[in-house]
Amino acid sequence: MYTTLPHDKINDQLSKLIKWCYNREGKIYICTSESKGFFSATEYKSYKSWTCSDLCSALSFLLDNIYVRFGENLYKQVVGIPMGTNCAPLVADLFLYTYEKEFIQNLQKQRKHDDVKCFTGTSRYLDDILTIDNPVFEKYKDVIYPQELTLNKANFTDTETPFLDLNIKIVNGEIHTSVYDKRDDFGFNIVNFPWLDGDVPRLPSYGIYISQLIRKKTFRMSTAGITKLAPATRAVGQLIQTRCAQTAAAAVTDKQPRMKKFSVYRWDPDKAGDKPKLQTYEVDLNTCGPMVLDALIKIKNELDPTLTFRRSCREGICGSCSMNIGGLNTLACLCKIDDNTSKATKIYPLPHMYVIKDLVPDMSNFYAQYRSIQPYLKKKEASEQDVGKKQYLQSVQDRAKLDGLYECILCACCSTSCPSYWWNSDKYLGPAVLMQAYRWMVDSRDDFTQERLAQMEDRFSVYRCHTIMNCTKTCPKGLNPGLAIGEIKKMMALYDNTKQSTA
Repeated sequence: MYTTLPHDKINDQLSKLIKWCYNREGKIYICTSESKGFFSATEYKSYKSWTCSDLCSALSFLLDNIYVRFGENLYKQVVGIPMGTNCAPLVADLFLYTYEKEFIQNLQKQRKHDDVKCFTGTSRYLDDILTIDNPVFEKYKDVIYPQELTLNKANFTDTETPFLDLNIKIVNGEIHTSVYDKRDDFGFNIVNFPWLDGDVPRLPSYGIYISQLIRKKTFRMSTAGITKLAPATRAVGQLIQTRCAQTAAAAVTDKQPRMKKFSVYRWDPDKAGDKPKLQTYEVDLNTCGPMVLDALIKIKNELDPTLTFRRSCREGICGSCSMNIGGLNTLACLCKIDDNTSKATKIYPLPHMYVIKDLVPDMSNFYAQYRSIQPYLKKKEASEQDVGKKQYLQSVQDRAKLDGLYECILCACCSTSCPSYWWNSDKYLGPAVLMQAYRWMVDSRDDFTQERLAQMEDRFSVYRCHTIMNCTKTCPKGLNPGLAIGEIKKMMALYDNTKQSTA
């Protein structure tokens, strides 16, 4: 779907790239289990280790076993990069990289060093290009990529079916899709530039996750009528993703190791007499991803499997990996590693939380407070017959009031950075919970605003906030809980006046 080239040509080109990567590394292993895959110079007995031949065979299997169900018929895809939430961005990334690598190498041979330098401002982001005002890239783009990467973008008929943001139709028994010209797919603007070496937008508070990142995280519909990926190809996706993540590191493996120290809070309640302490680990930044979470995963996989921490999405969406890094509450998956190797990075669990083990805080009280505000839509006239059947519409203006509120991922970074919450967490609800309470108070579809205000009519629930604003400074999503709390105080004042006037 990303090229008109048949699979045998794609397979040949990618196999050459895989062999080139292996030759640069020497003896390497790509280790996989059911839940993860990683790149290592050491073979792990508990994981399946993939050789260069294994990976090339798996890639060939992937390309030969892609089918699309359209209505009652099953079609085999024989041309283009196969589509799939764990497949297309990764294969397309490698495929396009083969052209980019060869072109830049030719520039170096031609001693066009100034042009080579211009490409430091250009990066491949999954299967999209990021380039910032780069006229050199514009000049060369038609030379870098073959014309086969350009396909028809318009494809709208009455007989088509949607697949993610593509359209599929059948013409004379063949599947035709609307796709993009991947040579210059610039889906970027000033508010959502990604980090050049990261995998999330620079300003995640806007909730914009570019192109395939949106597809990967939000595609949850039934796959009965969509592209079928055999179970083995999911492992291939993990392998290719691992290779992509290591592409930048591979270019510097011939340099001196850059050893970075991480001082990590450790405490195991199952060990009698064990006291909290900081344990120091050294990680080579040349072989590690750019984020603190990458370092923690590397430590756990290669240095100390007893290290315990929470993590899930690795993209700033789930809030699992919240912790205190360098004195600031943040998400480990969004926090870039300080490349100053002379200074250790200190990592603690979230402050003012009981610790279950190591970097895992006890969130029970936090979730109990969240549960207490009844964070869901409540209707006074709703009946059981309405549930799931009746739509509650909003105007554009009413919907806009929820922006900056619903994006909260309940990571608790804000609440645990608030001094008022430190001293009154049994009574003061804290910034995160209060912002979510306000989210439902201003929702035009909710009928229980007055009851929600009445629930907070005491000295502690809201009024322990002294506008210190640590919550706003530390929020990894760029939200403003302090502003939401201020709005609740205004609503409380009006609510009190209403009570007095009716008394």
